[in-house]
Order: sequence, then structure tokens, then C-alpha cells
Amino acid sequence: MHEDAHDDSVPLTLEGIDPEVLDVRILTPLDLAVSKVGRLSAQDQADIAALARRGLITGEKLAKRAEEALDLYVGDTQRLRGNIAAAVRIVAENNPTN
Repeated sequence: MHEDAHDDSVPLTLEGIDPEVLDVRILTPLDLAVSKVGRLSAQDQADIAALARRGLITGEKLAKRAEEALDLYVGDTQRLRGNIAAAVRIVAENNPTN
């Protein structure tokens, strides 16, 4: 996750839930896509494709946000960089105008 994902998320107010007890938030489409890059399962790929088809993310912004998130990652980033490249291809295949 990108370090700004929480700050950029939208708080969701739920009836009967005290936000002081449970802070429910909705990730931006871009941060949702970044969250899926680490595992990049078939379901994650389908979710990224759906976000791209709806024009909610671009490959350029996804790559930038995911690369920024790598700055805080501890460990070998080679596999993640491959996943980022694959995710960008998925976006391009599903929304060629981006």
C-alpha cells in the first residue's frame, strides 16, 4: 500500500457504527489497484481490468503509485516490479485510451 492510501481514502459513515470505535474507509480506485499488485491472482487481475474498463485508473498512474509504494517495502522487489509491469499491461489491454 502507498503511504498516503489512508489519507486519500474516503470515510464511510455507517448507521449504528461509532466512527471513534470503527473507522471504515473506501480506498481510491488507484490505491485499490495498487493493493492488488502484490498478489496479482486471477481475481486481482480481473479487478484491475474492471477498474481500467470503467476508466477509473490509468497504467501510468498505477505504475507511479505502485513504484512509490515500493519505497517503504522491505525485501526483494524484483517480483513486485514484474507484477507492476503486468498490471500496467492489464490496464492497457482493458482501456487502450489510457
